[in-house]
Amino acid sequence: MKKKYIWFFNEGNKKMYDLLGDKGVNLHKMGKLDLPVPIGFTISTDASINYINNGNNINEDIINDIKNAILIIEKETGKKLGDLTNPLLLSIRPSTKFPINGLLDEIYKNSTFPKNRKRPKTPLYILERIKNNFSMPGITETILNLGLNDEIISNRIKLSADDASFWYTCYIKLITTYGSIVYGLNKLKYFDTELDKVKQIERVNNISDISISGLKYLIEQSKKIIKNKTGQQFPQNPYTQLINVIEAIFKCWDNPIAKTYRKQNNIPDNLGIAISIQSMVFGNKNTKSATGILATRNPLSGENKLFGKYLIKAQGEDIVVNYDNSKNIEELQTDMPEIYDQLTSITQKIENINKYSQEIEFTIENGKLWILKIRNGKTTPNASLKIIIDMFNEGIIDKKEAIMMINPQIINTLNNNPYFQTFIKWLDEIKIIQVGANIYHPEELQDAKKYNADIIGLCRTECLLPNNDTIINSWVYKLVNAKTKKERYNVLEDIKQKQYSDYYTMLKNFNNKIFTFRLSDYPLEEFLPTKKELIKEKILEKNNNLNNEKENETHKFIKKIFNKNPMLGLRGSRLAIIYPELYEIQIQALFEAACNLIKEGYSPIIYIMTSFISHVNELKILKKLIKDTANNVMIKNNISLEYKLGTMIEIPRAALTADEIAKQVNFFSFGTNDLTQMTFAYSRNNYDYINYSIKNNLISFNPFIKLDEDSIGELIKIATKKGKNVNKNLTCGICGIQMRDPDSVKYAIENGMDYISIDTEYIPQAKLIAAQIAIEKENKT
Repeated sequence: MKKKYIWFFNEGNKKMYDLLGDKGVNLHKMGKLDLPVPIGFTISTDASINYINNGNNINEDIINDIKNAILIIEKETGKKLGDLTNPLLLSIRPSTKFPINGLLDEIYKNSTFPKNRKRPKTPLYILERIKNNFSMPGITETILNLGLNDEIISNRIKLSADDASFWYTCYIKLITTYGSIVYGLNKLKYFDTELDKVKQIERVNNISDISISGLKYLIEQSKKIIKNKTGQQFPQNPYTQLINVIEAIFKCWDNPIAKTYRKQNNIPDNLGIAISIQSMVFGNKNTKSATGILATRNPLSGENKLFGKYLIKAQGEDIVVNYDNSKNIEELQTDMPEIYDQLTSITQKIENINKYSQEIEFTIENGKLWILKIRNGKTTPNASLKIIIDMFNEGIIDKKEAIMMINPQIINTLNNNPYFQTFIKWLDEIKIIQVGANIYHPEELQDAKKYNADIIGLCRTECLLPNNDTIINSWVYKLVNAKTKKERYNVLEDIKQKQYSDYYTMLKNFNNKIFTFRLSDYPLEEFLPTKKELIKEKILEKNNNLNNEKENETHKFIKKIFNKNPMLGLRGSRLAIIYPELYEIQIQALFEAACNLIKEGYSPIIYIMTSFISHVNELKILKKLIKDTANNVMIKNNISLEYKLGTMIEIPRAALTADEIAKQVNFFSFGTNDLTQMTFAYSRNNYDYINYSIKNNLISFNPFIKLDEDSIGELIKIATKKGKNVNKNLTCGICGIQMRDPDSVKYAIENGMDYISIDTEYIPQAKLIAAQIAIEKENKT
């Protein structure tokens, strides 16, 4: 059976993005909605792949299919390509499966605009830029009026001299865009510069206001630019124009800019590019004609009101270039009331079908409305959330559809949106995994509650310990240099009250919810002044060597405590084994706070977590220390409090011996930041080599941002399986920055994690990802 390369707008469907591209699919969707759409067809992506595989040659069968499709358009419109009296003119629009993804203000900020023109302060400009040029960087723009030549122009003007300005203007746009697309000439540099000169000389703003002599000059000058720069003549045969443009679009799929974009966004190279070809309609024909673009809802605020511009007697990007002379869409109600009513009816219809705010490109030709393009609108994040909530309240979408519409990358910017809390509640209803908060300081608990964190998955208690300005005054210095256990207790008693106060406040404000306290994990040197401060104290020289003027106690302390590699040194469980008083004081402060809260009627739920465990014997020592200390406090207060004990799995050996460790604990928390660091031997404080490795294809992503399933994922699988084999009630979770990556959250859910935990600012993002995964999973079943 012969392969189908040509699809008319009434043949395709919304699932054919691979074949028709996103713009093509939209045209085909419009073709089935009984909207006033100019007749046309799409050349499928298969044709472009065939072109590339065929050594950049268009297959003769494809050329014949295109010609046959043109014959059908000619029959439908009563016009003929190349006819001198009633010529068929075409618009050619490239289309890819993957439109550029980005926020409206981001696209506006990064878009280019001629230096000698005023940049409009309106989303209209962005809408127009997306409409014409931004399917994918490197992909060509739309070409209009294809099929015109010198002979047709001359004959049409002979038939009606009053239309001379219209025809000359159309011809200029064809020649200049053709020169840009086919020959790669910089349109702004060569063609628009000439246009601006003529406007300046004649003191007009619009191309339609340029004199006939000025238009003739621009036509000849544009042809000369092509000839001088390429050695080629602008072709007069309409079919030659058509085939050359199609080839140029096919070629652009493989240009360096497009290739780079695909690589950066993980878009396959074998998708190809589609081309939609339509019969032209003209907004620049007369004063009953116009071009316009609108959003069905305000893209900045989300207000349910038409937002856009239109320009009488204009075509294509004229509305962008002549923004100051364009009219607000509301004025169309006065200028052309029937057209305005028709547009309003269409917007309501397509919103109910496409279920989001829409962008509509339209042309009015001699009093008749034509819809050229419809697509989901680009909106600011805050507007997007308002639109989604409003559409739910209007009955257009349900909660699950609403959740799938929000990009996880933007949700963290919405926390001041009045609809934010409503949306968070929806996420909590849908997600199928607990999302916890990692907190450093008591103040962060406010955000954890604001985002309705299910648990506190990690409280970094080391962040609650004080830092001192000088070595001599530091509690670390006093602790290490203390001669007896009693002296060490005396040192720690000074900081116990602060810890008690913080624990009391946090447990009180997060009552009756799991609160996981990880006992101090920093290496001791983290509590000391920086090297710069040590130099100031004359303890270190500028070359970072110890000042050897005198080998005093301070020098001995520095030598003892500073690690060559603190991430592998005296920290976590190792610190507590050498200085058990440090953990005893923390446990005392924690359980005293909990006991007092119970007496006051609160219900604290305490999870205690050890860190940096590599051997089960380390854990046994700490487990006894924690149990004995906690029991002493509870006996003293005549309080019974059940608590859970767990450990972070962040050392590969711990993961591989998880069956031994699981017998001692109630839960595992996979600390993927350190686990990644120790498995890859990468530093998470320096991405230089990681970035080099990605750039040179040694690795495909940063494993501190996305979970590496081949290594870290396997360690998690091994540890979870071994742990649950010996401890059926063991709960497991992942705690790490990777939990804001959709693939990593999906991995956590699919591999039996009970919870994930992340810094408070990323809780909404993690919740949204988790909810979207739950919806996708439900849809598959």
